[in-house]
Amino acid sequence: MQNWTEIHTAFQVAELKTIVAAAEALGLHRATVVRHIDTLEHELGTKIFHRHRRGYEPTEAGQDLLHVARATQDLINQLAARTRNTSGDLTGDFIVTSHEHVAELLMPALARFGSENPKVHVQYLASADVVKLEYGAAHGALRSGPKPSEPDNVVLPFTSLSLGLYAHPDYLEAHGQPEPSQDLRSHRFVCWDTQSRTLPFSVWFDEHVPENSVVLSSRDLSVVEKAVSNAAGIGLVAELPSIVRHGLQPVFPNPDDWHIPLWLVTHVDLHRSQKIQTFLDTLRRTSEMPV
Repeated sequence: MQNWTEIHTAFQVAELKTIVAAAEALGLHRATVVRHIDTLEHELGTKIFHRHRRGYEPTEAGQDLLHVARATQDLINQLAARTRNTSGDLTGDFIVTSHEHVAELLMPALARFGSENPKVHVQYLASADVVKLEYGAAHGALRSGPKPSEPDNVVLPFTSLSLGLYAHPDYLEAHGQPEPSQDLRSHRFVCWDTQSRTLPFSVWFDEHVPENSVVLSSRDLSVVEKAVSNAAGIGLVAELPSIVRHGLQPVFPNPDDWHIPLWLVTHVDLHRSQKIQTFLDTLRRTSEMPV
């Protein structure tokens, strides 16, 4: 497929939402912009835009195409910057993704990165889905669990996310403070339904919490925290600044192995780019990132 002119046109339509705005930005006639879109859709055999009165919105196929276009544009911009040997000002989008629950760990560094590089537009994709970096959907990702093993990614250790059993003061006032050695059948629990039952905290729940004491369960740790914050019961909560804001209190000391490693992941094709290297430097200066 050799329709780079048409792809660039589609990218502008997606960014600016209307044919008129894209035509003005590209210096083209509106009919030419429409023809480029029609050519792409014929080439792909599917629609890449939904046409609405309020403008053009990419379809799922259009989103895939635009991820490629955005990554290509970023690479071209980096090449142009290196070729011009400019002063190194960073511009354009910088996209980071992670699960919503751990986003706050990157926020201090992202705020500093944006302040120090005012021409960069920082975007954060909060999603439980694993975004494929090779499609250009994001410059970097914060991922949890076992070390990611995709061959085309650069994986750096970031930190470990400690977990503990917490409860809201209203729950503790109503049900009392449990002791590690006591029978826990009189207490209510919110369960993080992980896919692996071999994790230390999952094993503890299976051994100590009766099934009929679990009043709510979720595969989303942020949902568990919200339930605990509403005094639904005792639950596993990530030890983040948010637990202080919510006023949650530890139930009893937790084992040292109740933690999940976090990894910062970038694609090998972009890892050495000035934008990513500048962000990594900001992250090291802002957090306790080990490398």
